[in-house]
Amino acid sequence: MTNPETIIEKVPEPRYLGDGVYAVFDGFQIWVKTQREIHSTESVALEPNVFAELLAYAESVWHIKITVTKEPTE
Repeated sequence: MTNPETIIEKVPEPRYLGDGVYAVFDGFQIWVKTQREIHSTESVALEPNVFAELLAYAESVWHIKITVTKEPTE
């Protein structure tokens, strides 16, 4: 099992999402990190299919439609 703190340390700048939540991409998974106290953090890794399920869940509870387009890779 991958240690979330090891992955997060490899990415120099997490993106702040709001409400004390940060996101970090490790090349495959998106890690969602919260900071409750100055030295206390919790992390969750989202694989692509799990992230898709999260988007579907958001659509169902907020009654919205999320459209995702994949950018071509070079």
